Amino acid sequence: MALGVAHGALWQLALAGTALGVAYGFAFASLGGLVVNAVRPDRTGAATGVNTLLRTLGGAVGAQLAAVIITGSAAATPTEAGYTMAFLASAAVAAVALALSAALPRGRGPGGRHPVRSPSGLCAVRRTRRDSAQT
Repeated sequence: MALGVAHGALWQLALAGTALGVAYGFAFASLGGLVVNAVRPDRTGAATGVNTLLRTLGGAVGAQLAAVIITGSAAATPTEAGYTMAFLASAAVAAVALALSAALPRGRGPGGRHPVRSPSGLCAVRRTRRDSAQT
């Protein structure tokens, strides 16, 4: 959103680019762990593969859509309005993605409990006294 609104000076581009880079770093660093924690241990490979595939696909489609918006803004050379529209369209897509991700149900383990990590790093479900009595 910042690039769509404020991009008249080099420092604005640098500041927005820095913030975007830091945000990508935090997001991609935590995304793998979130994916692994959301699935059963026997599905970890498939889940991380789908995560990588969708991130790559999203980047490719997003870049192509931005190129279409920018080049569609003028007959000869891209205009500032085209870049502004591409930045604002990207912000709108990000806002929709944020709303959809907030609406997703949280992962639950067997019995409705959240999966937790064991000291070995493998996904495990904490056993309760009731669980132990049933087995």
